[in-house]
Amino acid sequence: MGSLQEELRPPHPRARRCSRDAGFGFSLVELLVVLAIVGVLTAILVPWLAGVRRAGAEARSLSNLRTHAQAMSAYAGDYASVLPYITRLGFEVNRLEGGGVVIESCSYFDAHRVWHVVLAEPYYNAPATSTVFFPPRYQQYGDAWPYLTPYFYPCVYIARPEFWTPETRMGGSQFAPTRLDEVQHPDAKSLIVESWPYLDRVLNDPERHRLVPLPVAFGDGSARSVPWDQRVGGYERGEGNQFAADGAVHYSDSPPLLHTLRGVRGRDVR
Repeated sequence: MGSLQEELRPPHPRARRCSRDAGFGFSLVELLVVLAIVGVLTAILVPWLAGVRRAGAEARSLSNLRTHAQAMSAYAGDYASVLPYITRLGFEVNRLEGGGVVIESCSYFDAHRVWHVVLAEPYYNAPATSTVFFPPRYQQYGDAWPYLTPYFYPCVYIARPEFWTPETRMGGSQFAPTRLDEVQHPDAKSLIVESWPYLDRVLNDPERHRLVPLPVAFGDGSARSVPWDQRVGGYERGEGNQFAADGAVHYSDSPPLLHTLRGVRGRDVR
């Protein structure tokens, strides 16, 4: 009888706890296996998530570029096909005001990065600091003008095609507006270029630029990302340092797709 009572007696709490711990504990080997699995999954998922973020940023930028192409087309429709011409030759500096921004001094070819100041209110109903003028991947790089847009307006639209042809380049007398109907290859002529890789401090190595496709809006209103090997080189000296007094600001073919050979009559992609 005594032995039966001992059999029916509940186990000591400590014994019960130890028994449970022994049944459900993890060994060191099992823990290492779990950590290895987590490491493998992380190695797989992190690049994938980074790719998803890049694709999302590119999609948003292409949407912005299509909006800019529509605004340029609307402007041209209001001004007899003339594309935005917001700085003037003959002024050492130009004063621009619009979209809640005032620029007291602006060189002639600075129009490539301040065009949005003039167009923001009438064509976007937005301030010049609106996110539509800044690519999702863009990070401010400490410029004295924090409102400059990295969506660049090609310089060829404010100088005649002859200026962008080596045999006929003369200088300031050719600084004049162009018209949208002069664009001979609208599906291959850049209208707005997202140049963030050339402004981003992380991508300051020119060789790395070759790895980054540039999102571009074209004269036909389309937008797509253009790989390096599909781009056509522009005028190698840009606007030319000999014309600095007239407002030239680029002395080489950089940033890309702004200095098309033959100007609005040329092509930027193959």
